[in-house]
Amino acid sequence: MTYTAGSCNSSPTNDACTLSSGSVATAVVGVNTEFTIQTKHSDSDGPTTINYAQITIDVSGWAAVFRWTETTDSFSEQTDTNNYFTLSSTSSDSSSSGNQWTLNWKFTITSWETDETAKSIRTYMVDDSSATDQDDYSSIFSVENDLQGSTLTVSSEQVVPGASVDFSGYVYYTGTTTAPPDGDYQVKVSLDGTQVGSTDDTLVSGAFSVTSVTTPQSTGSYSYTLSGSYIGSGTSFPIVQVSAPLGQP
Repeated sequence: MTYTAGSCNSSPTNDACTLSSGSVATAVVGVNTEFTIQTKHSDSDGPTTINYAQITIDVSGWAAVFRWTETTDSFSEQTDTNNYFTLSSTSSDSSSSGNQWTLNWKFTITSWETDETAKSIRTYMVDDSSATDQDDYSSIFSVENDLQGSTLTVSSEQVVPGASVDFSGYVYYTGTTTAPPDGDYQVKVSLDGTQVGSTDDTLVSGAFSVTSVTTPQSTGSYSYTLSGSYIGSGTSFPIVQVSAPLGQP
């Protein structure tokens, strides 16, 4: 903690910084899922003597900076070079009790690189007499930007050539059982790298379904795979065995 005081002015203090809601796993947030960073700030001269409070995410890296201003009771983006964050907090996300302000910074990450290291946050505040306080909070959150298939099923694993089969399952954030927000994730089923059947663009609670896929005319064992937005490659359904009808070679 560092503190710089103005003359005859009490010190402002940063009291806390936590990931308060929206995690998809312990200290993990997901792309496209809103989460809340909660900070608390005090000034013994009274809550209205605070000029602004500011947070910097990933100080030693790309340093995205966001600010809350007391006089307008408003949240704003100062710097987000990579356009990772959408800040949606309004005046309803700030509240004071005694000399302390509680600020709820609501973010959604809409794009992210493959960096999944834990991110630290620096809190900084300035009061009306230009006194300041700065504190660093380590490992507040990391970002999971990948999805994985789970409970993948095929309506029939033993079929004849040219049969119609359905594929279904769930999509969760990798390493969790938390589904991404409902929406279009371009969920596809492929065979040997070629899409088969339609694209499911209406993921609901993680569930998907690709129906009426025609199996090959040649007998053999076939491995179908799942793909889509943010979905890692190589996720396979149970093997589909295509065999000639009884009595036929």
